[in-house]
Amino acid sequence: MAKYIPGFVLIFFFCSLQADMFRIRIEKDDEYLKHLAGMLDVAGAGKTSDGTIELMVNAVESDIELLGEFGVVDEIVENIEITPDYYDLDQIYERVDGLEKSSGGRAQVFVIGRSIEDREIKAVRISKNNSDADLPEILLAGTHHAREWISYEVPLSIAEFIVENMDSNPYVSDILERSVIWLVPVLNPDGYVYSRDQERYWRYNRRINPDMTVGVDLNRNYDSSWMQVEYVHGTGPFSEPETVAIRDLMKNSFEKPFENGIKSLDGLITYHSYGQMILYPPGSTNDPAEKSEYYNELASKMAELTFSECGSVYLVMQTSGLYFTFGEMTEWFMNSFDGKPSFTIELRPHMNGVNDFVLPAGQIMDTVKENITPAMYLIEHIITGKTAINMDNDGNGKNDVIENTRYDYKCDRSDLELPDFENNSEPDDSFEEPDDDLGSDKDKNDEMPDAFFDGDPSSGGGGCSFISGD
Repeated sequence: MAKYIPGFVLIFFFCSLQADMFRIRIEKDDEYLKHLAGMLDVAGAGKTSDGTIELMVNAVESDIELLGEFGVVDEIVENIEITPDYYDLDQIYERVDGLEKSSGGRAQVFVIGRSIEDREIKAVRISKNNSDADLPEILLAGTHHAREWISYEVPLSIAEFIVENMDSNPYVSDILERSVIWLVPVLNPDGYVYSRDQERYWRYNRRINPDMTVGVDLNRNYDSSWMQVEYVHGTGPFSEPETVAIRDLMKNSFEKPFENGIKSLDGLITYHSYGQMILYPPGSTNDPAEKSEYYNELASKMAELTFSECGSVYLVMQTSGLYFTFGEMTEWFMNSFDGKPSFTIELRPHMNGVNDFVLPAGQIMDTVKENITPAMYLIEHIITGKTAINMDNDGNGKNDVIENTRYDYKCDRSDLELPDFENNSEPDDSFEEPDDDLGSDKDKNDEMPDAFFDGDPSSGGGGCSFISGD
């Protein structure tokens, strides 16, 4: 990897400056540039129908010439409006603390560490079974990256959904008798506050680095294929208090371990935005993991379930399908937890645009809705070991977990000129519906193409679907 570092030194200093957004292009087989792209502040990424990789990067105009070998497509003019419909950190933590109060103690709130600016990092443990049994445990984490506001809302709202329905919904109640669900809605509290108050597109934490740049990318700070890039990946793996906090939670390796801490973490979802994708490790190489087919099968089932809720297509691929990532969470989890399943879910929106990190407030609830059942499916899989799980036992076209809850409604995808999976193409006879054992709402949604679940990152209806740099 050393041969790539000189280029990084030249280009990466712009990340702490006032940046503009540029769209650049990489040929699909250019592994050198895929490595280089992994070092940039990538705001969005995707593949066009011919396999060309397109990235959106934050850069100052005077330095974009250093990226000349990519071939700059154009500069994107930003027009960011801050919406009040996303909660500030104090309000988020009020909601977190409220889980404990409204659950009768079956949800417990833990402070797992403090950020670089000394803000609390909170985790929630939810279970109806407080025995000493070694129950399966799963973690849902959000807000590694400050600007990805919807990524706190999904795990937090899933936690609220679980607490609201833990007694009234038989499916939720049964899950909580047989498992422990952990949630960390805001891993990067300092960055989130800064993104709200100062710089909407801010990605990192608020570490003041030795060279006086600011910020470390927390999702490049894990101890798996970690690579030094200036200070943006930290001074070493787990150099940041935020990543240390979640590592210690996952292993219950605190100086004073939690009495009800994690005994053996069995699965992980980390939420990001944007692009509607479900990614599985590794990200540092094109080589597949030993359990790659297994990861792809689970991710494909979860993607089918998002589609069955709102007609939203979440593409499935290995993380390195677009560009390479080093020191990323799910790869570290895979390597450190015996290959247990871990996924990065890139949330809405589905396509590139000016305000893609500012998901309209009207889509928040639908984004939560379409991610509840996939999360519960993964938990059920971890409990039972089964992959073919019927999530619609009464066959009425509604997934059991949301039936008769406040998420039992028809989604509005009027933001799309065409159904999500079509992008710029017309439907044809090759589109097939999801497996019957997963359930689909035929009244709400069109049929879904198998191509979205074959692990081929170039599939997806011919459009270019942009995601964040997980």
